Amino acid sequence: IARISAEGAEVSGHTLKLAAGSSPFVSLTLVGGSVEVEGTITRAGKAFAGAMVVLVPKNPEVNRDLFRRDQSDLDGTFLLRGVVPGSYTLLAIENGWDLDWSQPGVIAAYLKHGRKIEVGNQSGGPMNVAQAIEVQSK
Repeated sequence: IARISAEGAEVSGHTLKLAAGSSPFVSLTLVGGSVEVEGTITRAGKAFAGAMVVLVPKNPEVNRDLFRRDQSDLDGTFLLRGVVPGSYTLLAIENGWDLDWSQPGVIAAYLKHGRKIEVGNQSGGPMNVAQAIEVQSK
């Protein structure tokens, strides 16, 4: 589900709140399939292993189910699976595994240094983030 709109109900992200006995009109926008996003994490131009890679959706406070995480491999590469097409910020945090990354207030400090990306419907393989992502210190 990419978007929910409703008349006669309250919508917050992917949550629909209905009043008892109501008869709302609900509209869903669906996206077919998901995408893999891959790329490389660096520090000072060299591959960086062990970084927490986080793909943060637009409006993270209401789209918690769209977050994706991975750890950069020895060669600095990462692969995020099951990404729904949409607008995201991609970031990498050194020693970030103990952060409560899903909380908007915690991740906000890192978002301003992340890379905004638009994930579309890819066919024929993963979406490659061509330019390397610089790791941020915790």
